Amino acid sequence: MARPLDLDELLEHFTLADDELELLRNKSGATRLGFSLLLRHLAWKGRFPRGRGEIPDNAVDHVARQVGVPPEELGLYDWSGRQSKRHRVEVRQHLTLLAKSRRLAWDSSGLPKWAVRTGVLFLGRVRAASGRCSRGPGGHGGAGPPGASTGDR
Repeated sequence: MARPLDLDELLEHFTLADDELELLRNKSGATRLGFSLLLRHLAWKGRFPRGRGEIPDNAVDHVARQVGVPPEELGLYDWSGRQSKRHRVEVRQHLTLLAKSRRLAWDSSGLPKWAVRTGVLFLGRVRAASGRCSRGPGGHGGAGPPGASTGDR
């Protein structure tokens, strides 16, 4: 089991943004919760979880409250099945559209060039070197690292 997150980590890495909540409108139950956890784990660790054991219990509880699904329903989510694979594709498509809408420069790994150079992963939220979460217009995430010029993005 993953170690419990402190409150700051929990809020930063497992709080769904409005655009992420919009992705859930056609999902319910375990599907809704599993999809949400895939999305937020990717933002936290830079990769999808391999299974339930990689997600802290308090993160599951926090996301479950946000999406209105009992945390116990996560036991019904198939982490390696077809539905999970479709969810991963949907998450990648969402992130691609998000980045394109912000006109970011991408490198061959599928990440914005500045993120590769700086080691900061961009997923609607930008974690600055100081450890703070930087938010852009509308509070939905920055379009680049704090202090970066538009040409760096």
